[in-house]
Amino acid sequence: MKQGVREQAMPDLLTLRELSERLRISRKTAGLMLKAGKIASFRVGDGRGTWRIKRSDLENFLSGRVRGGGSGREREADQAA
Repeated sequence: MKQGVREQAMPDLLTLRELSERLRISRKTAGLMLKAGKIASFRVGDGRGTWRIKRSDLENFLSGRVRGGGSGREREADQAA
C-alpha cells in the first residue's frame, strides 16, 4: 500500500517517526516521551507493537505547552488560583 493511500485512510494517526519529525526530536526521545505518558498514545500489533498517536492528542500536548509556558508546577498553581 502506498504512503498516500494510508494517510487518506487514517489521517488522524501518526507514527513514531512522524511524531519525531513534527517535533524535530530524535525517535528515541519521542519514544521516551510516549513511554512516560507525556503524549497520549497506544501500541498496535503483537508483542511490543508500534506506536500510534492521534493528531488531536499531539495538538493537545502542544497547546498545553504553548499556553502554559514555564514549568508544570507553575501551571498547576495558576489553575488552583
